[in-house]
Amino acid sequence: MSSIEGIGIESICGKCKRVLAGPEVGNEICTDCEEADRLGKPNILFWDLEITPMLVAVYDLKTNYINPGNIVWDQWLISGAWAFNDEEPQVATVGKDYRCDKSLVKTLNDVLMKADLIVGHNGDRFDLKKFRWRAAFHGMPPLPKISTVDTLKVSRQLFGPPSHRLGYLVDRLGSTQKGGITQKQWLKFFLEGDRDTLNEIAEYNKQDIVTLRDLYHKIKPYMHNHPHMKAYYAKGKGDVVCQTCGSSNLIKKGTRKTNSGVRYQRHKCNDCGGWTPGRRIK
Repeated sequence: MSSIEGIGIESICGKCKRVLAGPEVGNEICTDCEEADRLGKPNILFWDLEITPMLVAVYDLKTNYINPGNIVWDQWLISGAWAFNDEEPQVATVGKDYRCDKSLVKTLNDVLMKADLIVGHNGDRFDLKKFRWRAAFHGMPPLPKISTVDTLKVSRQLFGPPSHRLGYLVDRLGSTQKGGITQKQWLKFFLEGDRDTLNEIAEYNKQDIVTLRDLYHKIKPYMHNHPHMKAYYAKGKGDVVCQTCGSSNLIKKGTRKTNSGVRYQRHKCNDCGGWTPGRRIK
């Protein structure tokens, strides 16, 4: 085994060359370098929830309004899938007591706390609101404010496809296609807690993450209000980086004039294709 002054090479941080100790032993880099790498790029979280319907008591199938007092079973989370950046998707599900999602909500809360940017399809209106409700139901503290990108909102703001559904968008844009779960499968889990069906729902949930990530990378260059990546990638105060992906591989391409007559340099990213405003031209 190679060594540096008698210390095994695997006991040395691959970056700063500090001797690894305690739980660091066996890792490639020390915890300080690992944290520095993490801070050097944003933790972009792709996530998606699967949730049950409600069980309600009605006298007529054509009922337009159902009194909340007629709710027999409220909704709860079935599973949550996620992936940071380009990592493999992970999924967590409810346990043996399939109608209790407290442990699942706690797991997802810990995941969300690590995110710098949360990406979801209808995530702002559906996933985050449903999650907050279940967290509040279980008496958990609120999340801090975290920037989000809702690909459904982006699609509605920027494009005019026949449908803004995730499956339709990725099919037309040439990305990874979604699978599907039948209504019969949903009901089998909802009413019986069938574990085999839960596993199928979990796999479907994970596939949604792959699909969502593909869609995000397809449409993000078209966004002009993407949360700015400068804080993570710019090395100096005057550095110009792509506001969408953080790349410094930019070219100057024309200028932009505001309604008040102020002119700014315009940059195009050679990596993601997005546009970034530069410095003011005097």
